[in-house]
Amino acid sequence: MARKGAVVFKEMKTAGVAEGLYSDEIVVSTMVIGVVVGEVREMSYGIKLERNDSDGLTVSSVFVDFDEIGELAEALEFIARTAHEMMQLQRDYTEVTYSTKDSARFGFYQDQGQQKAFVALEAAQDSTFLQVGQLSDLRVVLLAAMKHLESRGAVLAARSGPRT
Repeated sequence: MARKGAVVFKEMKTAGVAEGLYSDEIVVSTMVIGVVVGEVREMSYGIKLERNDSDGLTVSSVFVDFDEIGELAEALEFIARTAHEMMQLQRDYTEVTYSTKDSARFGFYQDQGQQKAFVALEAAQDSTFLQVGQLSDLRVVLLAAMKHLESRGAVLAARSGPRT
């Protein structure tokens, strides 16, 4: 994104917030990034996920490309359904996760009949813990963000490559 001799612009919109169990949060924002060099304009679309601590300070973030948002939404649906099915089963410690290309992890764990969902944006950073039902809420936010990005041209860009 950062290039000498290029004009870079970013368009961002907050799509939603997942409130964590311990006063932290995950903020989902849409991002449209344009890079113009001479007569060539390249557009990138995606979402930015930010983890804010209990003081509201951003402690980690990750970018998810437009083409990965739908897959992430499907994974959250699968994870939530799996958690629901497992709740009645006596199991040893069990963890179910999905990782994005940039190693953000989404999932839940079950231990001694208790479940918690989690989102970890960077490997070395703490997780935000959620109620398992919030994974479905997060999925709805992702799908709304995806629809917004499509309204800004993301589908056209994903199908035809960079615009000139």
